[in-house]
Amino acid sequence: WGSIIQEAIKYKKAFPNYNFVITGHSLGGALAIIGAAVTGAQSVAFSPPGQRYSCMRFGMDPLETLKSSTIVKPRKDLVPQVDEQMGFVQTIECSGTELTCHSIARTACELFRTCGDPRGRTMTENCRNIDAIDAKRNK
Repeated sequence: WGSIIQEAIKYKKAFPNYNFVITGHSLGGALAIIGAAVTGAQSVAFSPPGQRYSCMRFGMDPLETLKSSTIVKPRKDLVPQVDEQMGFVQTIECSGTELTCHSIARTACELFRTCGDPRGRTMTENCRNIDAIDAKRNK
């Protein structure tokens, strides 16, 4: 994960007047949280495992993690239930199974369904396709 930290530091220095946000899904979300806590950036992580033990393992300040992390956690997703989440946790609904709720595509559909899009874009067809694929898998 050291290369991620180095990249984050490089971009923060190259663009000092910009707010820097690191994002990721699942393990990538956990790495985004670590990178943000170490570099002073913000993170938005989708379905990451918790960070309490990572803070201890990597010698991170838990307060930095609390201040810099926003976590989007689908209600039935199993991965975010591993370890304790730190930071702001936004729980969203998920109509799938415990396994399909980990899908970033399903998370995007729920966010668009709940929040909409101010520019009027729609993901309706994409979300129907995800539901159809899940239905076939569950037969």
